[in-house]
Amino acid sequence: MVQAGWAGLSAVGDDVLAIGELPHDWLFPSRPPSSTTPGRAPLRPDCAPGCPTVPVPVMADRPFWAARLHRLGVAPQPLPFHELTAESPGAAIMACMAEPAYRQRAVELAHHIAAEDGTAAVVARIGVASDG
Repeated sequence: MVQAGWAGLSAVGDDVLAIGELPHDWLFPSRPPSSTTPGRAPLRPDCAPGCPTVPVPVMADRPFWAARLHRLGVAPQPLPFHELTAESPGAAIMACMAEPAYRQRAVELAHHIAAEDGTAAVVARIGVASDG
C-alpha cells in the first residue's frame, strides 16, 4: 500500500494499492503512526510503546528522525527509500523483531517521555513569563 502524502508518491502494479488520505489509527489501531510526530512515534506512550520500527526516510526531515531513532537504540539502521527492494523491508522487519533491545529501549524511553512535562521545559528554556 502506498499513500501519496505530501511527496505525491504513486505506484503502479498488480500488487500495489495507492491510496489518498487515510487515518492511521483506523488502519493500524495497535501500531504507532509512521509519519505523524516523526521520530517519537515508536516512543509515544499512547501509541503502543515498545513497538519496534524500521524507518524508511523519504523526504524533508525524515532522514534526521530515522537516524535519531537508530542512535537512540529503538530502530535498526534506516532503509534509504531509493535502495528499497521487494525483500529489504521484510528482512529489516524480521531483524528488528528478533532484537529485543529495540523493544526494551523504546519502552524505557516511552516511560521517560510520559513522565516529562515538555511544555514546562520549553517555557523555562525560552523564558516565557506567566500572567497567572
